[in-house]
Amino acid sequence: PDTANAMTVVAEQVTTLPLVVTCTRIQGFLTTKDTGHGNPWIHVTFADGSTARALAAGITPAWSPSGDYAVFAASPCQRPEDDWLTGICHRTMGIHLFGIGGPLVPLTAHREDRFPAWNPRDGRIAFLRGRNHLYSIVPGEPERLITALPVDSASHLSWSPDGRTLAFGCAIDRGGPDPDWTICFVTADGSGFRHLTPVPGKEDGHPAWHPDGSRLAVSTTRFGAASIAVMPVEGGGPTWVAEGRYPTWLPDGRLALVGAQAPGEVFVTSPGGGVPLRIGGEGHLG
Repeated sequence: PDTANAMTVVAEQVTTLPLVVTCTRIQGFLTTKDTGHGNPWIHVTFADGSTARALAAGITPAWSPSGDYAVFAASPCQRPEDDWLTGICHRTMGIHLFGIGGPLVPLTAHREDRFPAWNPRDGRIAFLRGRNHLYSIVPGEPERLITALPVDSASHLSWSPDGRTLAFGCAIDRGGPDPDWTICFVTADGSGFRHLTPVPGKEDGHPAWHPDGSRLAVSTTRFGAASIAVMPVEGGGPTWVAEGRYPTWLPDGRLALVGAQAPGEVFVTSPGGGVPLRIGGEGHLG
């Protein structure tokens, strides 16, 4: 049977951008890749290296805490035949929700909505509108502006395991020719903004909370090539893990990442280092 439609999902860990869930039969990663139809599509890449059919046209997908649904930023289909490819093609922008094998449900309709992140504590979906406006929505209820973040730009929201704090990539203007990209934090109600100290000329982004809430995995250029590093939430020197981007934690404490040795492919490695294990797949995690 079609594994993308048939699998029953039991969530053991919920993180975002990207997000990993453990299924009853197989472990799957939501991935985004260009399938040659003019826009990106969301797929599931399984632990055995196989990739399910396209689930929807869009980017930055994230599982719900229950693992029954996912949210993503929609990309309208570009050609009529795309309807035949998936059966769930859409013509609107904004944040959408879908169940595996179920219909698409639009939650917002703004073309600049992106980076949804599902709060594991209260079920609210945080997302960004434009460069720095933080919103939240509960399916079936109106959206709500949380705050205008005091940054030039924000990206890749990630909830802490207790659902009280958002980490995200942020561009901080410190008076130089270009803003510095680092990791920022804000509480669920929009207060308590803070950021880690940027390194001039280097970039940190794509944060992913460790399941115990003490550490973040990030994409960084501090070590030259694009790399994955682990750093304390309160700040401090990062520990290099592997070359690659788009980290996410697995329930067993390992890290999944993209492009460690082959761009666009998914690898798994230990946060203590070691040779990354190629899983397969293609595209971006989340």
